[in-house]
Amino acid sequence: MSIQINRLANGKALFQSGKDKVPCDSVWKRRRSWQESRENGDEGALITDLEKIRESTGLASVCHEYVVESTNDWATTVGRGGGIRMPALFLASEQRRGRGRGDNEWISSQGSLTFSLLVARPVPLNDSRGGMVALLAADSICETVEELCQLSPKIKWPNDVYLNDRKLAGILIESVGATMVVIGCGVNVTNSTDRVPFATNLASLTTTPPSMQVILTGITRRIIVGLTTIANDSGSLNDRLKSTKKPNGCDRDLVARCQSRDWLSGRLIECATPTESVYGTARGFSPDGGLVIEIERGHRRVVSTGSITVLRSQAN
Repeated sequence: MSIQINRLANGKALFQSGKDKVPCDSVWKRRRSWQESRENGDEGALITDLEKIRESTGLASVCHEYVVESTNDWATTVGRGGGIRMPALFLASEQRRGRGRGDNEWISSQGSLTFSLLVARPVPLNDSRGGMVALLAADSICETVEELCQLSPKIKWPNDVYLNDRKLAGILIESVGATMVVIGCGVNVTNSTDRVPFATNLASLTTTPPSMQVILTGITRRIIVGLTTIANDSGSLNDRLKSTKKPNGCDRDLVARCQSRDWLSGRLIECATPTESVYGTARGFSPDGGLVIEIERGHRRVVSTGSITVLRSQAN
């Protein structure tokens, strides 16, 4: 199956994968952006083979834009309109209005890897295991960076990946109706992080960072495999979580992997939930992806959502 670009009467282009057609940016704008990237010597930032990405990750559809307002918004709009096969990848070189959780802004410029996955919801809407989706995405980013860069990123619950105590990647999970989920990911690769003093990128920590395409393929493949396993496994909750597999087919415990990468563990924190603030020491993750907080010795709470403020940075 090939991905084609068709010209429409209104000057827009259309990526077509099989029977799926998704409105995309104009052809001239794409060509200008490709040439500018090459002239700037930023070959590694180019995603050169969309069909290869689709074939090597298990995706059904791949859509690419150079500049969008938000890949999550784009994926949500297409998902609500119907007619696209999932899992679907929505990829952009630059976001004008990227979003994090709540009112947070995600600053995305050329050199950052910015994409969203539109997938069938792996568990029912009211299933407490929904928190596993964000952990799976974070774990997939960590494993890919570890494999390609020999670095050791950590997971900062609920939706960040840290490297050397600075933010390397962000994740935004959003529902699309009762049957679909959008998984938005942003990874700092070669983009400048000067505007965000607490951020870092792979280029500052590796001699030659991997190409965007290699990083994207690694992350996406791991997410798709993990989601498929969780959705298809009919065993107990613990069996379902433990059956999450790496791309090489090796069974490993997803929660245990995330525990070993927990950046918050042992830190004194405040977790602001929609109804209250919970104070205590972070003690890892629950089986359904929640954060375990020790509010006093021997007494622990599990929160499923919230914003974290670190009150004491040194773990204990």
